[in-house]
Amino acid sequence: MAHVAVLRSPHAHAKIKSINTDAAKAIDGVIDVFIGQDLIDGGVGKMPVIWQVPDNKIPDRWPLVPDKVRHVGDSVAAVVAEDPYVAADALELIEVDYEVLEATIGAKATTEDGKPLVHDEIENNISFKWGLGDREACD
Repeated sequence: MAHVAVLRSPHAHAKIKSINTDAAKAIDGVIDVFIGQDLIDGGVGKMPVIWQVPDNKIPDRWPLVPDKVRHVGDSVAAVVAEDPYVAADALELIEVDYEVLEATIGAKATTEDGKPLVHDEIENNISFKWGLGDREACD
């Protein structure tokens, strides 16, 4: 049986400058270690969008982030090992060099002009606008 442990970003917004997995791969019991580019090179596609909204600007979403983390907990690397404890220990040996970027907290604040973009291709951090219901009935 194989076990997977995932290394997650400690930063809300940062570019991944480099990832060194050599020490993690050298541990006895580690089957392999993957980063985002490994999955792309191996033909693993983007994660699908489940909820289709009209006029939705859909950014690329990868199982492991290849270039930039966009929230604390974004998946950066994965260790596959023979034992869950070995996988967890190997995570601690992965070295990630981040360039921390400005982050904005709160949905309303992120849509203000000049705020950092979560996805460079989505202007003002608004991927779609959607409404439902009777606004006048709620006033």
